[in-house]
Amino acid sequence: MCLISVSKKIRAGNDIKLDVAVPLSVGAVGGGYCGNYIFETALANQNANIVKIIQNSLLGLMLAVIFIYMLNKDKIKSLNLKSKFWPISIGFSLGMISSFLGIGGGPVNVAAFVFLFGYSAKTASSASLITILFSQISKLLSVLLGTGFGAYDLTILPYMLIGAATGGFLGSQISRRLSEKNVVLFFNITQILIFLICMFNIYNTILYL
Repeated sequence: MCLISVSKKIRAGNDIKLDVAVPLSVGAVGGGYCGNYIFETALANQNANIVKIIQNSLLGLMLAVIFIYMLNKDKIKSLNLKSKFWPISIGFSLGMISSFLGIGGGPVNVAAFVFLFGYSAKTASSASLITILFSQISKLLSVLLGTGFGAYDLTILPYMLIGAATGGFLGSQISRRLSEKNVVLFFNITQILIFLICMFNIYNTILYL
């Protein structure tokens, strides 16, 4: 999904700059590895349900903060960071969050890029996809070189790939046609839905503790 979305945005002439995208990618690879290591360590030392509650609680908290920020972003001055050091360190941090949470971390990334670099929501979504793409590649390589994929049920993988590819293509098409204001609106609606899913997951997991 990320690969298709990123390629579509690049071909469409999206204004993400390579001098930011490349160090973001490098940082995301390292962050993705560390995030997966933290996740595997947590699983090895804690009940899987506890880890799931921690993941959903962290994500829910971040989504609440991000939702408030995005509603007030026009009143909050962006940092507009320029140093080339920042994309690497930010890519690392976001890649680690993305890999640990296991869902990509898109809302966190978008808000971070808007605040830290002064990006528009559309440009921030492109930078977010790049970060997610490379952090998840790093995570997949960690699994491949570690436990391998034999422990996972991959029977539904082909259907997931088809769905992800279709979703990535349609999402890119829709994004191109939306105004900046509507992109932010859909972004906020998505955050609310994910937040509700997090709360449901926490409630459902607690029942089985």
